[in-house]
Amino acid sequence: MVECCKEIMKEFNAAFAYTFSDEVNFLMKDIFNCRLEKINSIVASEFASRVSLKLGFPVSFDSRIIFANLDEIWEYLPWRQGEAWRNHLNSYAFYTLLKEIGDRRKVQKFLEGKKSPELHEILHVRGINPAKTPAWQRRGILLYWKEIELEKEFEGSYRI
Repeated sequence: MVECCKEIMKEFNAAFAYTFSDEVNFLMKDIFNCRLEKINSIVASEFASRVSLKLGFPVSFDSRIIFANLDEIWEYLPWRQGEAWRNHLNSYAFYTLLKEIGDRRKVQKFLEGKKSPELHEILHVRGINPAKTPAWQRRGILLYWKEIELEKEFEGSYRI
């Protein structure tokens, strides 16, 4: 997913990508005259195609395209990280219970409507501390461009 985020960022000139679970968020600059539906459908299908080709089987994703200034992004990202945490708890609870119960439908039915504290407790009684799992699983991955300055001994500096 990270490799495909990088590819999409390059191809569509996205300022950054934030991904977790089955979701990808891109901060886009002005493309397709800011026609959100067009951008979202093209980027989502392009991303799913790239990941599917890399994995060798079809996948789909929830995609969000963001048109915002940097002040708004600092409000947006914590909201999405909260969703990443909820997805994380739900996934760990689902697969932990699936090992015990063995029936996907029963597990889904049991977890239906459970809030984060309940999911945390399900894991805690089974010896799993979600706060100790890898940070990328709990909070997602943010990719962004970084400008660096390269200096050459005989000529000024270059920006890439």
